[in-house]
Amino acid sequence: HLVRGDPGRIRQILINLIGNAVKFTERGSVSVRVRAISRGDPNKEVQLLFEVMDTGIGIKSEQRERLFEPFVQVDSSKSRRHDGSGLGLAICRRLSSL
Repeated sequence: HLVRGDPGRIRQILINLIGNAVKFTERGSVSVRVRAISRGDPNKEVQLLFEVMDTGIGIKSEQRERLFEPFVQVDSSKSRRHDGSGLGLAICRRLSSL
């Protein structure tokens, strides 16, 4: 099968998502799964679904949607344990919509 897409964008999205998962998972696991989803005739076109899952610290449901906005972080206190600019997930959203 031929896969069409921008390998640079896919790579950047996966680097950001996997990097976040690793950063916020002190114990447990991080896994990545790729599935082909048929869109009608499976011999013609499929979509690839990439899933990054972890057993990290978790995110409250009311905070999830905001995480994809630039410069937003769940813990914005001065005593937070993890560094970052809050741009990684915003970049993922932008790249995935192009």
